[in-house]
Amino acid sequence: MSPKTLNPTETNLGTFNERAELLLRQRTHDAERSVRLLRASARVALVLLVLVLAPFVLAGPYGTIGGVGIYLVFVVVFGVLIGSLTLLAWAVVALLKGAKKTFF
Repeated sequence: MSPKTLNPTETNLGTFNERAELLLRQRTHDAERSVRLLRASARVALVLLVLVLAPFVLAGPYGTIGGVGIYLVFVVVFGVLIGSLTLLAWAVVALLKGAKKTFF
């Protein structure tokens, strides 16, 4: 009697290839992640476009330039602060999730 193979290619249910299935699932997951990132980027670009065009349409070019000149520093500093805190929170959550996978 011959020994069993560790990775059989045929079973009672038909043929299979475990590694190919895993690679396909990984590629699908990566593709879904790329699509989500692309959609999120498109949404951010749309919001920024609306935020730039709305004052231009409502106040005209000179009113928009004056408004940007007054509030630009505040908006940039506030945006950098909120962005930094968001990235920090995301990193902490990612580290905690990684720690749970590793140690628990």
